[in-house]
Amino acid sequence: MKPLRFFVSITLTIGLSYGVIQAWTGLTASEGDTLDYTIWNELVDKVSLITSTWGNVGIGTDSPSNNLDVNGNVSIGDDTAGYVNIKWGSTTSAQLIFYDQGTQRARIGVPTGETYLSLRAGSALTPGHIVINSTGNVGIGTPTTAEKLTVNGYVQAVGYYYSSDRVLKENISSLTDALDMVENLRWVQFNWKETGDMDIGFIAQEVEEVVPELVSHKWEYRSVKYGNITAILVEALKEQQLQIDTQQQLLQDYETRIDTLENTIQWLLTQ
Repeated sequence: MKPLRFFVSITLTIGLSYGVIQAWTGLTASEGDTLDYTIWNELVDKVSLITSTWGNVGIGTDSPSNNLDVNGNVSIGDDTAGYVNIKWGSTTSAQLIFYDQGTQRARIGVPTGETYLSLRAGSALTPGHIVINSTGNVGIGTPTTAEKLTVNGYVQAVGYYYSSDRVLKENISSLTDALDMVENLRWVQFNWKETGDMDIGFIAQEVEEVVPELVSHKWEYRSVKYGNITAILVEALKEQQLQIDTQQQLLQDYETRIDTLENTIQWLLTQ
């Protein structure tokens, strides 16, 4: 049987304060096919809505390949309250923009030319307050993160736990000469160049000369494992306590000897 095709055209002319919009709709089909339904906006010469033979819906495109394809920005919600705007284009990156009472509150997206996901409160996407790079590393206050979590700024927390189970370690040995290490470490007072804040701590290069295991070169600048210094301080305290105990034992021995000498002198004086 010869395929049956038909076409219906409806021209709409709508008078608006800023001009005239003309649109036509068309339906085409073969026998046994589903209908294609198209709305074309002649003013901007673009497809406004199309429903394909396979049931896909396109808005702003005449060739939808998914259940819904939209060529343009999308807003979901109430413009007078809260809504989400999905934005993309040839010169802008894909973004989710969150609004509340008409004001932009936050953005999520991949900045143009970048490979990381950025989340930022406010009306801009960059610099991101939180970023996730292509390897899954997270940066807070910085888009550059070589570790699972990199924070550019101060961190406040109730506590931190470090992996320290015996089953995770090998070549275990007791730390020696910890007191000498502590005596050679220099605490300094300084100001951070970026913020001017006064602080106290170590100079990484100086720590590296004494305990190189505490210093990392994985980033642009050296870093110090401040938490691991606790192990050195504990062993240094034990070494110092051993010295104190030894000295106390010597003092007791001297006191005993002095008492013996005094008793001997007293006996001699009575003879």
